[in-house]
Amino acid sequence: HQLFEETAQRHKDRPAVTYNGQSWTYGELNAKANRLARILMDCGISPDDRVGVLTKPSLEMSAAVLGVLKAGAAFVPIDPDYPDQ
Repeated sequence: HQLFEETAQRHKDRPAVTYNGQSWTYGELNAKANRLARILMDCGISPDDRVGVLTKPSLEMSAAVLGVLKAGAAFVPIDPDYPDQ
């Protein structure tokens, strides 16, 4: 994620992710990911922890995955359509 951070600083106004006709710039994506990383760390998430990410493909999914990685944890993708049983 360090490489992403450097790219976001250099190209903050360029599109970073696009989904269903909507897009976020590197600056927007980085800010959202940093905010989530801070929240996770404030909740006690630390390196080597695993964090479940329950979401369908979306812009928010990109921020969630990056935020978990920035907090030092590993993300575990969870498909919301997967049966409960």
